Amino acid sequence: MKKIEEPNGDLWELIPPTSVPEKFTTKDQRLDLTYYLARTSRTEPIPFATEIIEDETMQEGEEKVTVDGWTGERQIITYYDQSGKQTKEEERVIKHMRTKIIHRGVKNATTAVEKQPVKYTTRTVEDPTMMLGERKSGTTRTIW
Repeated sequence: MKKIEEPNGDLWELIPPTSVPEKFTTKDQRLDLTYYLARTSRTEPIPFATEIIEDETMQEGEEKVTVDGWTGERQIITYYDQSGKQTKEEERVIKHMRTKIIHRGVKNATTAVEKQPVKYTTRTVEDPTMMLGERKSGTTRTIW
């Protein structure tokens, strides 16, 4: 089967003619050939990820890029039948992306404290070992 491949990866295939004359009778007589697009190819970028590492050796607010990231590239190949219907699609990585790594300083950083109310109850207990008028307080906490 006759095939024509273009530099961009597209592939055209010949549809065999239904009838072919045995002999060409004149110089001007031609055979019409029909091709269909059997495969297309396109590329897409693969964006790089960013990883942030908290570094206790660097002051809060400082940032340092330790590994530069770069964008990758993938090729997507789509195959078609003679009617133009997509039959399958393949993907392959041409160039892998690289994760960008940033060290972010946290030395001397203040951490936000979450305040939650603590539920408690108060009760008075008579203690015969204490002197008259003496008071002592204590709390009992229930934490949920």
